Amino acid sequence: MKEFQCGICLSLLRTPMQCKNGHIFCEECIKCSLRSRSVCPTCRCSLEEKDLSRVLVVDRMLATLDIWCSYRYRQTPSGWEIDGEGCPTVCKYENVELHEKQCEFAWASCTFSKECKIRKRDLAEHKSSCEYRPVECEFCHLDFQSNALSDHKSKCKAAPTSCDSCGEKLRRADLTYHQQKQCPEQPLVCPYNCNQRILRKDLKDHLNKNIIEHLEELRLSFSRTLKDMEDKHQKEILSLEKKIQSAKDSRRASEIKVNWQVRDWNFLAKKSGYSQSKKFELDGLTWYLGIYPNGDTPDSKGWISLYLFYDGITGDNTIKTRWKMSLVNTNPANTITREHTVTFPLSGGQGWGERRLIQTSVVSNDRSGFVVNDSLRVSLEFRVLLSTYEL
Repeated sequence: MKEFQCGICLSLLRTPMQCKNGHIFCEECIKCSLRSRSVCPTCRCSLEEKDLSRVLVVDRMLATLDIWCSYRYRQTPSGWEIDGEGCPTVCKYENVELHEKQCEFAWASCTFSKECKIRKRDLAEHKSSCEYRPVECEFCHLDFQSNALSDHKSKCKAAPTSCDSCGEKLRRADLTYHQQKQCPEQPLVCPYNCNQRILRKDLKDHLNKNIIEHLEELRLSFSRTLKDMEDKHQKEILSLEKKIQSAKDSRRASEIKVNWQVRDWNFLAKKSGYSQSKKFELDGLTWYLGIYPNGDTPDSKGWISLYLFYDGITGDNTIKTRWKMSLVNTNPANTITREHTVTFPLSGGQGWGERRLIQTSVVSNDRSGFVVNDSLRVSLEFRVLLSTYEL
């Protein structure tokens, strides 16, 4: 039968068409191939759709062949195999296409899943037994696939169940609340910590019979709680006193001078980044300087922004400071200095300083006198005027 086989789909020819050299293909197959490449798939001769011609002699020979209906077969992982339940019809090749359009053994699509392989004649019966068909849960009245219904029922919140302690019938969704709040046979711990376990149904009688014991336990409990609160309060007072004393002990001077070399200035200015000094202490408190070579906001772009930051204000404590911050020039007359008196903490941030101190381009100029050996020098003369602690 290979002489009647399409060179493209390898099936029996349907409406045979040939190239200029006589190679035969199904009409649909060769036209589809020519839309991708204008050559014969077999001999590679130049070929266009207008060059194709019918092969009538093959047409007539095919028409006389007896052919099994294709629905006689079933596709398996190893290939096509004869299906004992497939179509038994043999018909002339010229009639097979019409037969297969009407064949009761044709494969049909299951309404519920693509996983099902069903013959057309079995489809109606299959719908009533398909494992993927929707089935209503008798408890919650929601639809689930038939093959998942059993698992759903084992967990359905609306399914009936019973309390293991008292035997009451109720919905599964209500079981936990029933056991925690309602079940008369549920064991409870006495709310007055008398170390007795009582059934809920007996709790009222237990409370009535042990009023004096419970009041005494309540008194002892309040006494313990009050003692714990007093101890905790005393520890907090001692801790605060230690912090105050530590701040006083660590206060070595009321003033400090800090010199900061901002290194790799040209790289930092081009990167438009941020640089931070090492942290330093004054009056037991921690501070540091921060610089933005090209500003820290859109309106300060192109300017140097220089700030003093306080590292950690807690509670309602306040720190009043006075300081003088300078951008040092090799010519003292050109040094830029700004003075501030500021109370920390600040609303909206931890730092205070100059958002537009000087234009970056001026400082970066080789002759400006601000940058020496690719380093910018910042000087800070800093003083804490008053530290206030809220206890």
